[in-house]
Amino acid sequence: NRGKNPNFWCLVDGTPCGVSLHYADPGVDTGDVVAQERLEVSWEDTGETVYLKARDLMIDLFVRRFEDVLAGRLPRLPQRGAAGSVHRSGQMEEASRIDLDRSCTARELFNIIRARMFPPHPTAFFSDQGQTYSVQIVIKRTGGGDAGPAKRRAGEADE
Repeated sequence: NRGKNPNFWCLVDGTPCGVSLHYADPGVDTGDVVAQERLEVSWEDTGETVYLKARDLMIDLFVRRFEDVLAGRLPRLPQRGAAGSVHRSGQMEEASRIDLDRSCTARELFNIIRARMFPPHPTAFFSDQGQTYSVQIVIKRTGGGDAGPAKRRAGEADE
């Protein structure tokens, strides 16, 4: 998830989320890595919550490595060339457009919608009959297991 809006792309692409400290070089997030940490996300996360978690994790990682920065004791772990994705800011608008006539999985659709939820920024959207519509979603965990709400209600009534 190199480049702009990694919080959006990790949800849309279903790729690991995380933060890296790395040396700057002429490329886009291609410098030698100093430290990395993975960020766990859940279905309840949105583009906004992933951004905020990543920001906090980046600050924490930097604080933990600050003495090494000052002392010049930073490792230089080369990145693996073309490994990973690279996204530019101009790609986000098209990736946020929902094509009503394109087949996709529910997972793909939910990921596009929740990835673009970051007020006051624009949401995912679709157009129909000359009108454009903003799309938002709320995903909340309701409990464990595979039992849906109807099954839980039925089970609760039996007790």
